[in-house]
Amino acid sequence: MNAKIYSRRLRTDYLAKVVNQLIDLRIIKGLTLEDLNHKIGVSDYLVHKWETGHKTPSTFNLCCWANALEAELIIVANDNRPTKPPSETVKAVNDNKLQIVE
Repeated sequence: MNAKIYSRRLRTDYLAKVVNQLIDLRIIKGLTLEDLNHKIGVSDYLVHKWETGHKTPSTFNLCCWANALEAELIIVANDNRPTKPPSETVKAVNDNKLQIVE
């Protein structure tokens, strides 16, 4: 599979949905950015940079972020059927879902 066929916008939109869920969960739990930086064990302002899109968290960091919020990051894959044209490939990528569960 060639990663170049996916537009940057699609990848960014997809990640933004996950980040927005994590932001909502942080607010619901009443944690400050400082609290969350400390719980994850990252440098000051890193969570702020993730939340504002100035930095992109790795998959590991996303899992640590969810874990610090007492949630779990689950990747639900599509049925993995081979796809043919690029438009179907993009659809297959969009069928994968990241879920945040408490």
